[in-house]
This record gives sequence, structure tokens and C-alpha cells, in this order.
Amino acid sequence: MKKNYIVLLLIMCGMFFSAQAVDVTFQVKYTGDASNGVWLYIESYSWYWDQMTDDDNDSVFVHTVTGIEPGTQLWYNYWNGEGDEDYEIVPPESCYYDDWNRFFIVPDEDVVIPVVGFGENPEVLPVKVDITFRVELAGDSVLTNGMWMVTKAPWHWEEFSSAGDDVYEGTYQMFENQTAPFTFVYGGEDNWEGEESVPEECNYGTPDAPERLFEGAASDSIMPVIPFGECITTIDFTTITYRVNMTEQSMNEGDIVWAYIWNDDAWPEMSDDDEDGIYTVEINHEPGTEIYYYYSFGTNDVYDEELGFIPAECTDEDGYRFFTVGDEDEELPAYLYGSCEAPSSIYELENTAFTVYPNPVKNYIHIDFLRDYRSTEITITDINGKILYQSNSDGAMNLNIPVADYSNGIYIIQLKTIDKTYFEKILIEN
Repeated sequence: MKKNYIVLLLIMCGMFFSAQAVDVTFQVKYTGDASNGVWLYIESYSWYWDQMTDDDNDSVFVHTVTGIEPGTQLWYNYWNGEGDEDYEIVPPESCYYDDWNRFFIVPDEDVVIPVVGFGENPEVLPVKVDITFRVELAGDSVLTNGMWMVTKAPWHWEEFSSAGDDVYEGTYQMFENQTAPFTFVYGGEDNWEGEESVPEECNYGTPDAPERLFEGAASDSIMPVIPFGECITTIDFTTITYRVNMTEQSMNEGDIVWAYIWNDDAWPEMSDDDEDGIYTVEINHEPGTEIYYYYSFGTNDVYDEELGFIPAECTDEDGYRFFTVGDEDEELPAYLYGSCEAPSSIYELENTAFTVYPNPVKNYIHIDFLRDYRSTEITITDINGKILYQSNSDGAMNLNIPVADYSNGIYIIQLKTIDKTYFEKILIEN
């Protein structure tokens, strides 16, 4: 009876563990000559290799891999044959530093990955984050060929630059929540004699093949300084949301907004997902760090920086904005670009300077000034901060502005006086 109980227990355990495994279905559209077959290769899953099928003859080849543990990282690509040169060339937006490794983290239920064109990006690009790693040599000298970091799944070497005080740093672009084994090496790429020996308590590999472990991040992160060949105490990072209000800036289509983090010489790109003129980016920092920063916008070739134009009352002696990272996640005030002003929302400011009607509007906006504002600037912008109209009131008590040619949507009327700026939101419905 006891033996039968053990058998039953083993069967139940087997059912439990098998229930944890999931099926992943891969799909690729290949319209070329498929006489040599279309194949799926998963490098990180025991070099999995199998031919895909097109049962519907619609040029979409499908293959399901069964029994994969949730959370598994899959590095994979598609092939149009079995030769050494038959693998797809994956666009840089979808791969990890080379031209052939797509990336996918297995969820906790069966999943069908959307169809992607052979050698093309998917409709929704994978999210990538910038991770800055830092290592300290503790007085040792870096050899002529420099300090490097190597990630080992998949392989990639990155040369670091000196950050001063025997600290070297480099930035990896990783996929969101990607984990990675890595070590530091000095003396050149592939110089394994210069690889650090990682202590047992923080070594996820072996004494002969050491591996530190980066455990993934959902946003750009600055890692703490790691002593070469030593362990560090695990640090709970604080997520800081940088915010800047661009509603008073004249921006062109295609302009990018950046936050410049002086501490790490980093330029994370900001986004305005809500289209309210406030750009944001999340960065993970070590608690207690004094951060110096400012904002910039434009293109990689022509750009504007607010450094040197921010009022002194909210900067340090060098003109940088600054704050100290606390233990709790924090949203910074949405400062107006180049200003110390940080309204919680531009629409929450009380407008006691003018009235606008009708609202919604079709053909003309009528503006009545409640006081005599001489040579005061009136601006109309779209929700992205693009200036569509700008003039001075010149002491007039009312204005009529034609808007029949404007697209339907929300616009902001701004009245800037000597000592204050007023806003009003309008809706155009032509």
C-alpha cells in the first residue's frame, strides 16, 4: 500500500510540474524559394532546430515548441535552409548587437508569437533599455587594450571608458527584463587571462568560467560600482521619473527630448505618451546619490540645451538641476523647459486674464482680455507643443483668430505677461 501511495504521489507531482510548462508557437512569413525548408533555431534552448510547416500554403510557416518552462529566455531566429549562410538578417531594432538573435521571454501560459516577416521587424518593436555598468579596479592599472565587459548569453563584448577614480563604465542596450550572465575583463577583447575571478557567493557559473548575473530591468538603469573580482551587497534601486513640460517650446516634427544625467554622462530619450506636452523617462538610481541633470531637445545634429538658461534659484553653481535620490520611487516636478516653474498640470492654472469662446470652436476663436495687456504675447499650440499662431496683443481688448484650417483636436491658448503665463484649453471641431 505504501509503494502504491508513492507511485501515486510521483504521478501527481509529474502532473503538477507538467502543468507549469507551456507551448510556444512561432510564425514567420517567407515568400521566397522555400524548397530547402524554413527552419526555427533557438540558440538558448539546447540549440533547438526543427523545420516549420505551411499547411495553409499562405507563406506563413508555423512551428510549436512544447513544454517550455515559463520565464525562459529564448534567443532565436529563422532560416531558409540548412546552410551556414541561410539565417535571416534581423534588423537592429529587434536583435541583440548582432544580426540574428531575436528575443522572447516565455509567459506562464501557452502563447502564439505574432507573424513576422523573414528578416523584418515585428509590428510592435521589442522594448529596449540602456543599462550602464560600472567597475572599479581599486588602484590596479588597466592594460593598453582597456577594460571590457562580456555578456555570455548571448555573447557580446563592450569596451568601457574611464570615469575617473579607477572606475570604468559602459552602457549596454538590453531588452526589457532581459537577464544576462557577465564578467569584467581587462587587457583586451578575448583576453581571458584578464578575466576577473568572481567569489563563490556571487558566482553563478564555475570557478573556471565565472558569471555574475544581471537580473533584468524594465527601464534605463545605472548600476552600482562593482569592485573588480569582488561581490557587492544587493541594492534596492529607486525609480525616478524625470518630467519636463515642453508646452512653451517651439518644436519641429521629429524633434527628440532628452534628459541629460551628468553623473553618468547619459542621454536617455524621453517620450510624451499622453500627448499633453509633458515628456517623461524612468531611470533607476542608487538611493543616496546626488543627481545633476538638465533637459535638451532637437535632433542628433541640431539641438537646444537648457543648461545656462535655467534660473539660479533651482540650480547648483554650475547651472544643473539637482536632487538627492531617496528610498522611495519618485516623480520629479514637471518643470517648464528652462524654468523653475512646475505646474502640476498646465490646465489646472487659474486663468484670470482672458476668456475664449466658443468652445468647441469651428471657424474663429474670440478672445476677450479682462485687463489691458500691452505688448503681451498670444500663442496657440497643438497638444504636442507645436506653435501654430503667435502675435502680440498690442493693447487690444479682443482678438478674432481664424482656425478653420486647423485639424480637429485639442489646442492650447497661452497668454504670456511680464510676470505670469496663463493657459486655456480649447477643442476645435470643423
